[in-house]
Amino acid sequence: MATQEHAGRLQTGSGFGRKRYSQRLDGRDVRRLTNVEQVVRVVAGSAWITLDGEDILVNRGETVTLQPGVYPPVISSMNGRPLEYEVWR
Repeated sequence: MATQEHAGRLQTGSGFGRKRYSQRLDGRDVRRLTNVEQVVRVVAGSAWITLDGEDILVNRGETVTLQPGVYPPVISSMNGRPLEYEVWR
């Protein structure tokens, strides 16, 4: 659940713009996201997003709005399981 200042409230909608892309990560993959305002929706698995040293946990079906930070956000899978997510900008 998003609990820090850079993340907006969890949403149930599909994002705030056109769908930008879908991504799948294996259990040990880590990916850096672009440092812009964006909505991340977890399609399968659970995501661990780190933004400026704060951790945000997002489960399947949840979305979170990320605001730009000092450093770009980093996303990975929790528990070593595959993760599928979508990003809107």
